[in-house]
Amino acid sequence: MKARARSSRGRHPRRRTSPPRSKRIGLRPGQRLVTSTVIIVARRAGGGGAGITTTVTCECTKAEPNKPDCQPTITTTPGGGTVNVTCTKSGGCKTCKQTTTTSGVFIA
Repeated sequence: MKARARSSRGRHPRRRTSPPRSKRIGLRPGQRLVTSTVIIVARRAGGGGAGITTTVTCECTKAEPNKPDCQPTITTTPGGGTVNVTCTKSGGCKTCKQTTTTSGVFIA
């Protein structure tokens, strides 16, 4: 009689990584985006302009195997002039890596 393979049903392996989490932020002219590494100021270009689109990505780089996660958290000042973005660690995540990608930049 052949030995049967064990079913993995009901048993999940412990996660050591999680997919990167992203948050897309649209800045209007006059607004500032502040992260731990970058400060971006949206200004009017020429005769107006739409503004800037920024994507902030948080990725857990060092973790214990307990469902690690690292998510971007957005805080806006009451006047709406400044947007703060920080990476919040949860689960077994020890360190987060933050990446900021910006499009629609006009540099004069």
